[in-house]
Amino acid sequence: HDMEKKEDFELNKLIEDAIVDYENNGPLIEEIINTAPNDLMFLNDDENNNNNVTDEEGYRKLSSSTVQWLNHRSLSCNDNIEVESCGNNKLSDLLDNANVGSDTLVIPCGVCIEVDTTDGSILELPEGLRIDGKLYFPSSSNIVIRTTFIFVMGVLKIDTPTASNQVKFSLYGEDEVYIVPGEDSSNVGSKVIAVHGGKLDIVGYDTQCPSWEKLEALGLPIVRPYD
Repeated sequence: HDMEKKEDFELNKLIEDAIVDYENNGPLIEEIINTAPNDLMFLNDDENNNNNVTDEEGYRKLSSSTVQWLNHRSLSCNDNIEVESCGNNKLSDLLDNANVGSDTLVIPCGVCIEVDTTDGSILELPEGLRIDGKLYFPSSSNIVIRTTFIFVMGVLKIDTPTASNQVKFSLYGEDEVYIVPGEDSSNVGSKVIAVHGGKLDIVGYDTQCPSWEKLEALGLPIVRPYD
């Protein structure tokens, strides 16, 4: 009975904390709530962790820092993301309804967004890019993305660009960023590409292109056959 009461208390506290942070961390928090309390891990060193406090009955309260967000689990809302159609969801449409000057650009969980920029223009994302769903760059993409960070909770897929096209990411800034705002345990530094439970599917060159060559063949005009 005591164990059930303890888990109920911790779960209720988790939900209260989640409601406060929901707007910034919707998919991640939904995942934590849906799997609690089984996926929770607790800090055991009370002497060195000041956030571990107890209630009036002696049960440890679940402060936000006791949840280990870095468990690299895939989001359940992406269960069908690999077969999700991308063609009807364009990046340009998402940008039309986003305020990238002050907000992180978020690719929604369970949704595939196709990049339809083909003129090599620069997309400025000063508040970062968070891919909860799938962001797909077809071979026709030609774009430069300047941003402070990229979080991949879903899928970042880039096909081999066609001749004269490029997909380029330019990272800048010195501010440290957090997968979960305000959580020191989720600090991943600055100018970072962090894959957190997600997947990179990037093909920079033709898959039939040799990945090595003999020294004596360097400079020859003919590339050896792939074998």
